[in-house]
Amino acid sequence: MLKSLRIKLMLAGIGTLVLLLIGVWGLAWGRYALAGAMIVLTCFAVIALLLWFWRHVTDPIERLTDFAEHIAAGSYGSQMDNPGEDEIGRLTEAINHISEQTAAAE
Repeated sequence: MLKSLRIKLMLAGIGTLVLLLIGVWGLAWGRYALAGAMIVLTCFAVIALLLWFWRHVTDPIERLTDFAEHIAAGSYGSQMDNPGEDEIGRLTEAINHISEQTAAAE
């Protein structure tokens, strides 16, 4: 699932870059300058959003997946640093708790 999400983010980024090039091309032609400027500004906003999403959503999910696989391989009692108070942080706490409980049961 994560690879699929990353591929979709990359495709969205490529599409945005294509639109950015179209906007710059519109700026080069004088009569499309306003539309080109709006496209360029919108593309920069979309690229910033994609980069934020990549860093704050997909990277933590990938680290959690690797950590869960580490626990499933038998490293019970392992703990992962909690990234924050959001949903991913709560999920990290839950996985840490599962790891502790499994270690105690064993």
